[in-house]
Amino acid sequence: MSRPFKKSGKKLFKESSIKDLISKGKSYIHDSYRGDPVLSMGRAVEYIEADYDGIVNIIPFHCMPGTAVNAVLEKLQRDHNDIHC
Repeated sequence: MSRPFKKSGKKLFKESSIKDLISKGKSYIHDSYRGDPVLSMGRAVEYIEADYDGIVNIIPFHCMPGTAVNAVLEKLQRDHNDIHC
């Protein structure tokens, strides 16, 4: 199923270390907040660095970590040429 994305989405399948994700995400969510939001934002930054056209944040209904990410996506957009989120 992933074969069509192997060439254009190599970064999509790369597993980064938690330390790297926290480092990239902490400009949006303070790294003292332990949990998914800082990791999700770090991953979003990685996708931007890999020149993706947009980011989709899919969250369960009323998921607190996902809601925290949604709250800072607008800043991420402003910081990165209004990337689609």
